[in-house]
Amino acid sequence: MHCELVVSALIPRLREAFDLQRLPALEMLLARGRAAHEERRSLERWLGDAFGLEENELPAGALSVLAAGGEPGAHAWLRADPVHLRLARDELRLVPADGFHLSREEAEALCAALNGHFRGELDFHALQPERWCARLLAGEALIETPAPLEIAGANVDAHLPAGPGGARWRALLNEVQMLLHAHPMNEARERRGEPVVNSVWLWGAGRLPAKLAARWRSLAADDPLALGLARRAGLAHGPLPA
Repeated sequence: MHCELVVSALIPRLREAFDLQRLPALEMLLARGRAAHEERRSLERWLGDAFGLEENELPAGALSVLAAGGEPGAHAWLRADPVHLRLARDELRLVPADGFHLSREEAEALCAALNGHFRGELDFHALQPERWCARLLAGEALIETPAPLEIAGANVDAHLPAGPGGARWRALLNEVQMLLHAHPMNEARERRGEPVVNSVWLWGAGRLPAKLAARWRSLAADDPLALGLARRAGLAHGPLPA
């Protein structure tokens, strides 16, 4: 049996963990593995490569809908994940939803407000409280931006949509931020001292790819992109075991 483990950001975590304790199970796995050197890639890009997607093709939105049991159809989808933008001196830094708690009720209320404002242009869906998608109802999704975890803590301006159509998406994000700023759900979060959801991060645009193939027989993951890829490739798939 061959098992391949993908642990995102393992090395930084190891540096912290080894100051506190030994990790015998992980040490055994590393000792029995084979070392190889590759170019640094994000988890999302690694998954895309593993399933044979082109370098500029990563329709995370459509694949996440598929993973949740939905039918993306022929529409273009984007991931539109909730984020908190934190002012640090003279720049805004991104805090992904993995860094704060968001309830299902809050996520659905915020998506409903966005849908009311962007009717006919975008249709937002809270697949999970911290993972949202948007179906594009008009135009093309010409947008290439990294996943929010990839730029956690970074200056947002350096990663905003650029290239063809970039101005349109930056203007749309400004509208999103103004709408969310005044939402009662965010006002309540602010009173409780919790980070407000003051923007979304758009990434992973595209349509569902043709049937994919992979080198595995099954896949277990808690990431919707990985599960969507597995479902599209016809692999047995499910959540991570305990």
